[in-house]
Amino acid sequence: MRVPGGRGPTVDAGVGRTAVVGGVVLLFLGMRMLPAPAGLPDEGWAVAAVAAAMAILWLSEAVPLAMTSVLPFLLLPGLGVMAPAEVAALYWSPLLFLVLGGALVA
Repeated sequence: MRVPGGRGPTVDAGVGRTAVVGGVVLLFLGMRMLPAPAGLPDEGWAVAAVAAAMAILWLSEAVPLAMTSVLPFLLLPGLGVMAPAEVAALYWSPLLFLVLGGALVA
């Protein structure tokens, strides 16, 4: 379905959004239960699960993009991949503010 204003297809409210979020949760849990592929550390497999969940949520817009962007900050410390301070430092990168400033000026 196309949304007025030329935006791409999105998930309808209600059952569709719930189904997408439920599917993402099942995908995430399934990836976490499976063993990591050969040569990939468990932390890398955890990051892959978070990235897959974020990609589906971002593309489907089943939840607001702001909620999707906060998932690494919430999940990566909980999965033992990075310390909360390390994840927060990535969110406050000077390069991020340079790009954001350029977008706001344009």
